[in-house]
Amino acid sequence: MPRLTRKANAEKAPETGSGNNVKNKQQKTSHSASASHSQHDNKARDRVLVIGADLAVGALTAARLGQVADLTVTVRRHDYGVRIQNKGIWVHGGADGKTVTKLSPNDVRVVEGVDKVQSEVFDIVIVACKTEDLPALAPSLKALSENDCYTRKTTFLFAQDGVPFFFPLSDDISDAVKGHKLTCIDPNGVLADAVPVTSCLGCALFGCGEIYDELIDHLTSQSISYGRTKMPSYSDTPLIVTRPKHEDASERIHIGAATTDTYLMSKADSLVRMLCKANLDVVLMPSPAELWTVIFNKLMGHLSYDFIAALTLCDMGMLSENAEARELAGAVMAEARAVGEAAGVTMTSPEERLKLCDTKYDKFNPVRPSALQELLRKRPMEMDILAAYVELAKVLKVDAPRMATLLVLTRMRDHARADSLIPKHDWGAIYRYSK
Repeated sequence: MPRLTRKANAEKAPETGSGNNVKNKQQKTSHSASASHSQHDNKARDRVLVIGADLAVGALTAARLGQVADLTVTVRRHDYGVRIQNKGIWVHGGADGKTVTKLSPNDVRVVEGVDKVQSEVFDIVIVACKTEDLPALAPSLKALSENDCYTRKTTFLFAQDGVPFFFPLSDDISDAVKGHKLTCIDPNGVLADAVPVTSCLGCALFGCGEIYDELIDHLTSQSISYGRTKMPSYSDTPLIVTRPKHEDASERIHIGAATTDTYLMSKADSLVRMLCKANLDVVLMPSPAELWTVIFNKLMGHLSYDFIAALTLCDMGMLSENAEARELAGAVMAEARAVGEAAGVTMTSPEERLKLCDTKYDKFNPVRPSALQELLRKRPMEMDILAAYVELAKVLKVDAPRMATLLVLTRMRDHARADSLIPKHDWGAIYRYSK
């Protein structure tokens, strides 16, 4: 996909007369200085690659980073790439939906497919695609990792929801899980071979949302949906991203290094500074142990309520008010806590996690968990989140019968989705509560 360039608005004025000559010389000097300054800024900026700019997290991150980095984004869908290339990405925020950030097409290079840029050198590669797509990207990630030079070493930020593939290879974890490869995420070990753990950054994302026809409605929840965009093809409109509309909403990102490697920790710090400069709410985790604590405690709610919602077609408001559903969610959280503690992670109690859900969700705040969003849009659910916990439970010899049952039922539900057995539901009917 060729990058658009802005055409000149006017032809060069003829040099007639001494006055015009002086004026033209001054203009040339001014333009030359401006161009030199621009080149200096570009050299000073980090080269950043965002893989998956046609998904919610990738679009939001790219829109902000275009102002502070030399940005390249990759997309899988041609029509989404055309939108970004022609009109850029707009970020809307606040209850009134006013535009607060606009990424100009001139500030981003759009490429279809990671293989088109795998021979280039980048300072930061933000992998914002679905977890299920990672193994197919392994050859390109390996090429990007091997493009390091003496002055630059590529660092990878994996922005997926769930346990990252490099968790068993990281620091500050139990010896019982150390060195184990998560086969549900990295079946043949291609990811672990492609990207060394000393180049990996992990993150926990809070408060993002889903992509609708032309908007990303950010939900005021502590989970994230990497929903694929569903926008009219080749429409002459930008990719539009909306920030949370509620005062208590958060789009905070917790970022940390997978190991205690000094260089990797410094790269995590520089990335956090860059994202903060781009007006993103980012927190640096000072150690791998604290990173895993944030990720695993966040996933306690994801493992329970998300997949219960997908199986029952109920939103968070309905589940939080149902005593039996709440009891089941608490039991799943207890199993998730046991797995986390066996892996060497500091975990919160299921009671505290349930209280947090109770304070955020009710019938007046009918949030749709990401698994339910994907199911009703006939997309694959992120079952690898649940599968990773079940696999860790087997490795650590922790009893997790409820999580194993949820995984079997969710897989069957996903097969029904694939066979078009899930009808399109009326959201009004789903959210209708009997008084």
